[in-house]
Amino acid sequence: MTEQLGVSRSTLYRWLHQINETQHTRIPANRTSLEIAFLIWEITKSNIDWGRVRISVTERVIKALKYEWLKRVPIIKDFDHLRILCKEFDIWYNSWRPHMTLDGLRPDDVYYDIKPEKPDRDSKTVPLHIQQHRFQETRVTGYRLKDVA
Repeated sequence: MTEQLGVSRSTLYRWLHQINETQHTRIPANRTSLEIAFLIWEITKSNIDWGRVRISVTERVIKALKYEWLKRVPIIKDFDHLRILCKEFDIWYNSWRPHMTLDGLRPDDVYYDIKPEKPDRDSKTVPLHIQQHRFQETRVTGYRLKDVA
């Protein structure tokens, strides 16, 4: 179907993400609403698990936000305070927290294609270049290997 309309699959995915992320999308004017709807249907039909995977990941992030982050804060004062906590959570979740599904890597490592050297499981020594960051409000401490270059 994408060949018939002259649009690549990656372009369609980008359009779909723009639809989800913004109210004003940048879908080219030469595509009708019916063509776009048909393309979305073709992608969804060919990737049945696509929606379920995105929902499960979203639910996991919300669970981490609620139970690993916000439950550690004694009082959330107002919406501005909640916004600050969510920004800190974003930094912690993507830059400091290792993920089992990423084989112990952090999402930033995967996104920026950084492959930190992992210590051996049977290693008897602790790496010396460990970086530590304390998130004061939630009393969470993050650890990661420093960039050595």
